[in-house]
Amino acid sequence: MILYDDMNVIEAIDGKMYLTALYNFAQPLIRYCITDNIKIEKPKKGGSTPFSRAIGLVGRSEDILWFKDKAGKKEFLHPLAIEGFCIEGLLDFQFRQLSDNAFEMLAETSAGADRKKIEAEMQRQMKNILAEKRLEYVDFKMKFVEEIKADSKTGKKKLIVTSAERQRKEQI
Repeated sequence: MILYDDMNVIEAIDGKMYLTALYNFAQPLIRYCITDNIKIEKPKKGGSTPFSRAIGLVGRSEDILWFKDKAGKKEFLHPLAIEGFCIEGLLDFQFRQLSDNAFEMLAETSAGADRKKIEAEMQRQMKNILAEKRLEYVDFKMKFVEEIKADSKTGKKKLIVTSAERQRKEQI
């Protein structure tokens, strides 16, 4: 993706993107932190464009499960690979990252739903997804919850939360 950095200062620091717009004269300069994971490649001499390029754009940091194998290689599981669960009685689900090689699947069900059947199907589907991504070393478990609550700041339900975020929500 080409970054039009003639009118913006675009920086990538620790995988996050920082943007400062240079064309807004009504306000002082404001530097925005955008949680997209990004790497920036500077323009090549004699290249087709004088602009930098975004490389390695993988999405928003809160939407990705990152894992590390025994050799220390990092791999991710993108939400598009995991958000298609459609199981009778399953109302909502959420993933909680527990460690570099483990996560927990939180599930909210309708009243009277067959949780054993739901768990078996979610386990089956998740094992297939992990196998496709060569993440068989990742441990996961299921946990049923009464309700998956929306984030108090955004009003949206996150698909992926960290252990600390989930603990805070459970305390509220």
